[in-house]
Amino acid sequence: FHGFVNSFPTRYLERITKFYVIFHFGCLISGAVALLALTHPKNEASYVFTHVESNTGWSPVGFSFMFGCLSVRWTMTDYDATAHICEEMKRPAVIAPWAISLAMAFTYGIGFLYNIVLAFCMGDPALIMNETQPVASIYYNSLGKGGGIFFTVAMFVVMNFVGISSLQACSRTMWSQARDGLYPYIGKKYLYRVHKRFQ
Repeated sequence: FHGFVNSFPTRYLERITKFYVIFHFGCLISGAVALLALTHPKNEASYVFTHVESNTGWSPVGFSFMFGCLSVRWTMTDYDATAHICEEMKRPAVIAPWAISLAMAFTYGIGFLYNIVLAFCMGDPALIMNETQPVASIYYNSLGKGGGIFFTVAMFVVMNFVGISSLQACSRTMWSQARDGLYPYIGKKYLYRVHKRFQ
């Protein structure tokens, strides 16, 4: 599916990406507001900002903290995708740096705030960590079945959009490497070809 979507002409991919950005931020903000409004009781601020719990066996506890950050890190890795599609942009010297800078600022800022909301609304961490999908369980416990299903499906849609944009960046990278002769035979014959109709 991701490969099929990435075979669309660039103008359609641009529209899909714009929709994805709006949809993604809409889901994050509405999800955070819904959790904050409907979760009772919430964890205390002292718990959210000062409590550290290490159940992994890593010592010192700083290692547990850093490894815990890996689970959210993957959502903060695709902001450089703009650099891979510079050849398809108008005025890339201006647009690309702005796009990367804004993506980093929004991703880190909103992602950090969203994780704070989850920490306030998660309830007992022992119960949440026993669930197969902890974040979906937070929504289910706070918003009920309908809200839990809605936001879980929204997360699934967002993850697919991330996959589409990641594949878009990777395919453009491989194309430019094939153009520069990195893949001697297969590159020139298969990877460097540009479809006449779809470009």
